[in-house]
Amino acid sequence: MKIHIFGCLSGTEPMQNKHHTSWALELHDTLYMFDAGDNCGHTAFLKGLDLTKIRALFISHPHRDHIDGLFHLTGVICKVLELDPARPPVTLPVYTSEKRLVPAINTLIDINGKHPYFTLLHKDFSKAGIIFSDENMEITVIGTNHMEKDADGVFRSWSFRIKAEGKTIIYSGDVKSPDELDIFLKDGCDYVLMESGHHNPPEVCKKWKEAGYKIGNLLFLHHGRHFLRDEEKCFALCKEVRGENIAFAYDGMTVEV
Repeated sequence: MKIHIFGCLSGTEPMQNKHHTSWALELHDTLYMFDAGDNCGHTAFLKGLDLTKIRALFISHPHRDHIDGLFHLTGVICKVLELDPARPPVTLPVYTSEKRLVPAINTLIDINGKHPYFTLLHKDFSKAGIIFSDENMEITVIGTNHMEKDADGVFRSWSFRIKAEGKTIIYSGDVKSPDELDIFLKDGCDYVLMESGHHNPPEVCKKWKEAGYKIGNLLFLHHGRHFLRDEEKCFALCKEVRGENIAFAYDGMTVEV
């Protein structure tokens, strides 16, 4: 089981060698993608990953730095299909609580001309619980307060717990407070992908250490100013608190889980 990082950056101005947040979990020759920041399709393709094998895409919330690569991703998949007509048709289910997202992307696809072998499919979720399961994994979500709830009181931003191959991976999405992850972290986990765009990583490390949470590996991504203004210092401060098994994501990174 592998984690592939396609984009490590929060919604800052453009930065060299860093793109908006996107990553995928690879299991048994199948990809499960989380968020679709700019350039995600380009980075994934150049890493040699087969984008026609994405089983599903999960969107944590509809801020632009998590969705602005979705249209381009569909274009890369269509180009791959055009280059190899022997490939079977592809349907990409997009799990999101934002009902306008997939129709908007499909409108852009239609402007370019519908692709006969590609379908982008909306899969709605709007409450906490299991939103996906197959022969490889199970995914549970909880709502976060990073975005205001909609008019019906439904959360618009989400965190994910992934259970696969006897391991547990937690992806924060964006959170107003790290405390929102307590419901997942109290049971322990093998890997946490935690956003650093709105929080100070050393303080997060200290908070979770004091809470006694059993976290096997901690990977920060969705980098914000606390990390970007002095990456080496931030990493060193985190290591002082946590010791080993901590890393900061970069575009193109792959780690074994």
